[in-house]
Amino acid sequence: MDLSRRQALQILATWGLATKVGAVESTPSARLLAAWQAQAEYRIGILEFDTRGWSVTQSLETPTRPHGLLIESSGSIVAVARRPGDWIVRWNSTTHATQWHWIEDDCRFNGHILASQDGQCLWSTETDQESQRGLLGVRNAKTLEKINEFDTQGLDPHQLLALPVTVGRYRAGTLMVANGGIRTLAESGRTKQTQFPVDASLVALSPLDGEILGQWRLSDRWLSIRHLAWNPSSQRLGIALQAEHPGVDNRHTAPVLAVWDGVALRTARNQPPVMGYGGDIIALAGAGFAVSCTKAGVVAVYSVDGCWIKNIVHPGAGALAQSGAQWLAAGQSGILQDTMLLQADAHVSATHHQWDNHWQSI
Repeated sequence: MDLSRRQALQILATWGLATKVGAVESTPSARLLAAWQAQAEYRIGILEFDTRGWSVTQSLETPTRPHGLLIESSGSIVAVARRPGDWIVRWNSTTHATQWHWIEDDCRFNGHILASQDGQCLWSTETDQESQRGLLGVRNAKTLEKINEFDTQGLDPHQLLALPVTVGRYRAGTLMVANGGIRTLAESGRTKQTQFPVDASLVALSPLDGEILGQWRLSDRWLSIRHLAWNPSSQRLGIALQAEHPGVDNRHTAPVLAVWDGVALRTARNQPPVMGYGGDIIALAGAGFAVSCTKAGVVAVYSVDGCWIKNIVHPGAGALAQSGAQWLAAGQSGILQDTMLLQADAHVSATHHQWDNHWQSI
């Protein structure tokens, strides 16, 4: 019997299909929520780390590539499809219960989602299929249905976060949204219209009504603003960039970090060429930032004001996470814990995990 993807997922959700593999017996020193591809399957799941290495302890299959990850105050996990995506899933890794939701036909998810502080709604970055307008979907947290939407004042909105404290004139709770600015056509999916400069911007929106409170653009109009990390020590926002220059030299030498201090948006200083691609970003305990430079095969470390400090070689560097005083980075050769390469157990190693861009510390 031929089943549509949605029908198949509904059957899997009814049975609560989730797998548990390679459980770690000793007390974990870190637990992370991750997304990956293993052979022909896409999954989200939980990684545990201890002195011997790492292992996958729970996982759930998804229909397409997952991207943005969220851990709710209840402990449930929410994941959203990579852009242009059409699904969200809420997963209870203890009971294995799942709740799937498909987006309205006229919109597509752009890969990230955020919960409101009161837990009443979820905000999802989206694109209107016809106009290509960037949207912030306001969704009922229980049903995942859209109840409102805000204009992000740009194209291709990607990651968002809420300011945890007041920064300058921007109150705590203000929504900061990265408008990637990359033009695509509805019928072409992720295919870029490369003849146009990127119209990227960082915007501050009111969480109440979507009113635009501030907007910042970079002087280099070929830099796409993608991922965000808040540093509580310095109270600055780090932004991972991806270069879209038509010229290879300009693309490879482009900065992969910008820093926002409540007043201005400034790109990194003194950075050597790192192929112009920032895959993920975290705030470091020492008040700086780390950006995974996937194409260059390094993790680039910066001071709090965006001055480059050093590169740490790690081929295929991707997802990053800060867990206590340590940080971890995904890569082709394994998982890097600070400067030590951790090994997986035999079962996990055989699956050849291809990690997506993001991890979340549990």
